[in-house]
Amino acid sequence: MPKRDMCQIECVDMSKVERLRSVIPQTDLLSVVFKALADSTRLKVAFALANDELCVCEVAALLDTTVQNASHHLRWLKRSGLASYRKDGKLVYYRLLPAAFTILNSIQQWQGGGNVVGASYAG
Repeated sequence: MPKRDMCQIECVDMSKVERLRSVIPQTDLLSVVFKALADSTRLKVAFALANDELCVCEVAALLDTTVQNASHHLRWLKRSGLASYRKDGKLVYYRLLPAAFTILNSIQQWQGGGNVVGASYAG
């Protein structure tokens, strides 16, 4: 029985394939970003950071988890280029980077909502 979602014959327009190969962007960094945001906990953290700078302890309280687990997710966001941190004495504060605001706002708008953050925090 033929599958309805597959071609029944092979027909490749190589000029179209070659043209599209040249316009597909480098996806290595994008896949790292999407992998970071594919985790529901990190996505929650990203949305929280979209609204305010938070220390690791505050993120742990927000998630009702340990500081070590919160730190793990925050490091993921930092490594993927979505967040940065600063030390203030014994505290470490994380904030979202501008490119992350664009991604989160796009997701929020795609789902029919407004921007996730006010312009004053997005800086």
